[in-house]
Amino acid sequence: MKKQLLLLLNVFLVSVIVPLTNNQRVCAQSEAGEPLNREWVRNDVDGVAVLLKLTPIENQNIAFLKIQLKRSWSIEDEPLGFGANRVSFSKGYGYSSIHIDVLTYENQVAYYEIGISGSPDKWDEYREEIISTWQRNGGPEFTENGTGLTYHKKYEHLFDFYYRAVAAELGEVKSVNVPDTLKVAYDYLISPFNNSSVGEGICGLGGSILEGKTSIDALIQANRIDLILNVLRGYNPGGRIFAAIALTRMSQQGVALDAEIMTTLDRVLNLDVPASTCAGCIVSSGRRAKDIVAEFVKR
Repeated sequence: MKKQLLLLLNVFLVSVIVPLTNNQRVCAQSEAGEPLNREWVRNDVDGVAVLLKLTPIENQNIAFLKIQLKRSWSIEDEPLGFGANRVSFSKGYGYSSIHIDVLTYENQVAYYEIGISGSPDKWDEYREEIISTWQRNGGPEFTENGTGLTYHKKYEHLFDFYYRAVAAELGEVKSVNVPDTLKVAYDYLISPFNNSSVGEGICGLGGSILEGKTSIDALIQANRIDLILNVLRGYNPGGRIFAAIALTRMSQQGVALDAEIMTTLDRVLNLDVPASTCAGCIVSSGRRAKDIVAEFVKR
């Protein structure tokens, strides 16, 4: 309860001080037709230089990096279980923000993405300075996506170790035919890059419908229990819980689920992997899968 009250207070404070933070100030003040603020662009250039000083990320000690950056960066730390962990670092500058997203397995960097996200209204006016700074500071070959630059790298052998660790506990993800109409939903629920909070309505400051809920609903409506079973054995803690809720409801409604599914379901319910729930602006983290499933099945 204390955590939820503190979160609500933080939300209130953010809404009050929006003009005082770099990224949010841009959203509030940067409008089409305004002249380019050269000081903000200089800040963005400095941000790119800071980002590239931290590369290559695979040479960083991520635990130490969290300590090093915790005072000035926003950091989200999401345990995936089975030796894997996701950490997202971000920091706002002028018109832009820089980010580092890392997935580790047994404390080794298995995947990372670095990038800068710019202002939709102003990006075309300062993108060349950002690109020049990126290249001058020895940045790797990037991809330009609309209003920003990104670079990512993946170590497949570490993912193989991670996938084997999950399969040893939950069973192998099976080869399945996924139609185009379900591909986005299925990929979202099974991917380790979508550690979704569990909820059934509006979630987050933006008021968007929770992607996990709409994704699992698509699989349920298509009656694809095989896909739901794969999600249950997948790499997204929130996705696994959505699948567990769906299968538990089916079982209670008289749908015959075989012993293999019920065994995996029991193992997921008893995993020691923290998960989170979301209702509106309130996020409750560090919860057990068994407790979340029991709560949502009753609804």
